[in-house]
Amino acid sequence: MDQLGALIGIGTDNGVPMNFHTDALWRLCKLYSDMGMPNERIIQSLTSVGAGILGKSDQLGSIQAGKLADIIVVEGNPLEEISAIGRVLVVMKNGVIYKQAARAITPSPRRPSPALESPPGQTPPDRRH
Repeated sequence: MDQLGALIGIGTDNGVPMNFHTDALWRLCKLYSDMGMPNERIIQSLTSVGAGILGKSDQLGSIQAGKLADIIVVEGNPLEEISAIGRVLVVMKNGVIYKQAARAITPSPRRPSPALESPPGQTPPDRRH
């Protein structure tokens, strides 16, 4: 269906016997990956596509100035291994950290992607409250 251009939003309301809250979403993502959906498309379906389906694209679905600061940090690279989505280290909701892994998160020695940096002469936007 993805190859045919169908709009696919990925999410779960869970509660199915033997499908636990902590595992349901990443297992669902792995299923899509195993069926051939590219990991980048899976992540879009979880975020920007899902926000659009809910009519919340102005608030959710991408990291942009003026949107809610709802972010997770995972161990690993979900573009390479989608199940990394299940290894959550940090949960931030509206700019407030609710979960942080006990182990320290060591920043990569690489420079951040230019797409994530502020334009020259501008400071990063404050998170929305």
